Amino acid sequence: MLKKYNTTHGPVRWAIAMVDILLVIVCMTVAYKLTFAHHPQTAAAVSLQKYIIAAIAAYIPAVAVFRPILMYRVVRGDIIVQRTLNMCLLHVLMLLTLLFAVKDPLASRGVFVFYAVFITFAVTVFRLTTRRLVSKIRKSGHNVRRILLAGPVADLTELHAYLTRKEYGIEILGIFTSSSEEQCTKHSIKRLGSAYELLSYLQDHEGQVDALFCATGNDSTGDTRQIFSFCENHLIPFHLVPAVGPAMGHTLDALYLGEALVLAPRKEPLLNFENRAIKRALDLLCSALFLLTVFPVIYIVAAVIIKLKSPGPVLVVHERTGWNKRAFRTVKFRTAPYSKEENRELTEQQEFPFGSFMRQTRLDKLPMFINIFFGSMSLVGPCPHCPQQSTEFTETREKYNVNLRVKPGLTGWDRIQGHIGEDLQLPPTEQRIRADIWYAENWTFWLDLRIIYRSLFCSPPDKNNNA
Repeated sequence: MLKKYNTTHGPVRWAIAMVDILLVIVCMTVAYKLTFAHHPQTAAAVSLQKYIIAAIAAYIPAVAVFRPILMYRVVRGDIIVQRTLNMCLLHVLMLLTLLFAVKDPLASRGVFVFYAVFITFAVTVFRLTTRRLVSKIRKSGHNVRRILLAGPVADLTELHAYLTRKEYGIEILGIFTSSSEEQCTKHSIKRLGSAYELLSYLQDHEGQVDALFCATGNDSTGDTRQIFSFCENHLIPFHLVPAVGPAMGHTLDALYLGEALVLAPRKEPLLNFENRAIKRALDLLCSALFLLTVFPVIYIVAAVIIKLKSPGPVLVVHERTGWNKRAFRTVKFRTAPYSKEENRELTEQQEFPFGSFMRQTRLDKLPMFINIFFGSMSLVGPCPHCPQQSTEFTETREKYNVNLRVKPGLTGWDRIQGHIGEDLQLPPTEQRIRADIWYAENWTFWLDLRIIYRSLFCSPPDKNNNA
């Protein structure tokens, strides 16, 4: 998350804290008044002032543990939500502990429950709204930070693509590299000179560079130690970009063994049992609700229209490869004429009108909630491929097997991006696979909720850089 570069200034942190405390007071007041309206004797047993003092006292340690990160330049929205909810949970637990510690039997449970709901909602909305406002300010050209790159162009291309998103408010001044002008132009990076000219540039432009990202490839960046010392002495954040990262094509964790720096592949979050249990609980809850309420109506309407438009079964089954390379059968509405002789659905080019409509709106995929309920699929995950495609991708696409450690999904990170990757030189299939791999390596519960939200409300493609 570029912690050193992302450090939030003290006044900003204090301003956020003051707004949080104001929200604490407002939410507690509303919770108290609401409880008092329904249970006046219970609420009035402890004064509103005591509730507010207890809530503020419980807020301070919670925000000290989970400090706000909404002002960080490079941070995802789902990470902000996750950290905010963790802070609110700790805050509520601290408040509950404090109420037990003072042993006040008259404290109202109604006030506590209402307050827990209100404060969680209010702080989360405040964080996300402020983040959106900050992004708009940075997009307009204010609060910009100027960055230099140094090293081989090939090792810094993805970093350049990631940092040039307008909402981050980052201006890439250029790159010092031994790579040719043509290579730099190809990746839309301005070449400022050779690696050995970097130090003199920093000396001549003192106070005009806010951070330096230096790749550790074979392309020497001059005297790296001297450059590092200059940056340290002039308060310029210095970041090393290991060349092994792009070469391995894998997310890496940095750790120290003694004084030796070691880079190790980061484990995918869904290899963790607790994370898989959380994801499965969401799948079960949503699929059960959908299958018991909305799906019967949709099925009856779709079945009648399909039968009227084209003879044959309402549902068709396709074989796909899922978690841990296990084959399973997906169920979907039929969208094309059915061949009794071949016992299969014909090609997409022969779709009947209603079938074409279902494919365009993805209504044909709704029976897959059955797969989700029984565990062969998930609400969110990589696109399911047929066995032949999976075999081909495993042999020809590096890291594709990461996908097979995650259940395929009804929707996914690649689909909300509209199959549009940052590297337009890659074919669409490769872009989708890279997006799926990024999802497998960066999964969070809140990322799943974000993908579901964007899928339901047909938001424009989310062109966040990923893999």
